[in-house]
Amino acid sequence: MKLLGWLTWPVDWLILNGTERTRVLVCCGDAVLLVHGRLEWLTGDHRWSLPGGGLHRHENALAGACRETREELGIVVNPKQLKPLGKMQIAEHGITYLAHFYKVNMPEKVTPRVQKLEIAEARWFGPAELAKLPLTTEVRQGLELLAGQ
Repeated sequence: MKLLGWLTWPVDWLILNGTERTRVLVCCGDAVLLVHGRLEWLTGDHRWSLPGGGLHRHENALAGACRETREELGIVVNPKQLKPLGKMQIAEHGITYLAHFYKVNMPEKVTPRVQKLEIAEARWFGPAELAKLPLTTEVRQGLELLAGQ
């Protein structure tokens, strides 16, 4: 973690620690759509992650996954399109949260319309590329859940 990451860590801990969050594996064939979060990019964490985010008050995980996919990528999915893959505790940098993982199959590789304040970049990656990328723990966990389905 770079200096800016250390400076923002207390706020991240207060906001994220102990929460429930969603993560969506947007797939087309064997390709997966990954994102670089803008804040992570600025703090020096250049690992790729999954689209998703925190749940709003009284929002269920499925609705949150649909909302986050639309907000971050401009991809509209309905709850029937999302397949639950499971949930896991994610722990990184002293922050622990419960992640609900979902998969959505796209008929073609759509070009995402990223929410520029939150997402720096979104790209499709095939299996050979995924093996070479710096990935967050949640991507690795999500890919394991995907492989086990």
